[in-house]
Amino acid sequence: MNKILRIVRFILFVIVCFLNIYCIYIRHTGLISWSNVLYVFLLFIMFILFIKDFIKKSKINDNNTYVIICILCFLIMSFILYRTSFDTSLFFNKYFTNPYGGSFIEYRMPYLKQNMIYFNIMLILLLIYRRINFNKKIND
Repeated sequence: MNKILRIVRFILFVIVCFLNIYCIYIRHTGLISWSNVLYVFLLFIMFILFIKDFIKKSKINDNNTYVIICILCFLIMSFILYRTSFDTSLFFNKYFTNPYGGSFIEYRMPYLKQNMIYFNIMLILLLIYRRINFNKKIND
């Protein structure tokens, strides 16, 4: 069961990374604020930690609580990024131009910007939780 959870965590992390690339480069929203830059930096740190834990076979991977929390965070992030890019119930994805000749891309940016704050908080809390439990596992 533990191995399946780690695989699901890694798959969701890859999905979040691909959805970020899609939102930033293909949908042309770009980096919308400093919170988005921080978010990309935190994702890069998570990527490095995943690789480091996988290579060293760290004890933190055996912590089911940490793995489940990671899965939930990545699931929330992938859901929001999917909605930002593909959900047609949001008017900025349904209509490409407004009647006055502009585009609705400027409405996608605040939606993504307000969620970046929550993404950053989730990733920072994940890193703090990992740090606390990593030190606890080593001392045991």
